[in-house]
Amino acid sequence: MTLTREEILKMESGRQLDAKVAELVMGLDMVEGQLPQLPRYYLADYEKTIHRDVPLYSSDISAAWAVLERMQGSGWSWDMKMNNLANEVEVRIGRGQTVSKSVAEAICKSALIANLDAIEWATDV
Repeated sequence: MTLTREEILKMESGRQLDAKVAELVMGLDMVEGQLPQLPRYYLADYEKTIHRDVPLYSSDISAAWAVLERMQGSGWSWDMKMNNLANEVEVRIGRGQTVSKSVAEAICKSALIANLDAIEWATDV
């Protein structure tokens, strides 16, 4: 299922957002039929026999940084601006831009939006 920009922006930090990032940005092979609050992915080397919990991408900055590194490794440019007065951060990856109180959440949403833009651009050409 493809998400819209509006659906991505409405998502809150948590396991549903983590699962979408794992699937759509990190390219992990998700285990189907799992509870939404317990997303898991298959380890690539074990032919769908061993699986692990999806990292806490939207709430753990070290996991979110892996998302940013993946996007940068795929050729996406990014920048980040802090607004200390509003206690917010703005993250832009490609044309994906998000403002949030959490850096990890902003990275995840921006990566999903950038991914969505890439899909829309590829289908428009």
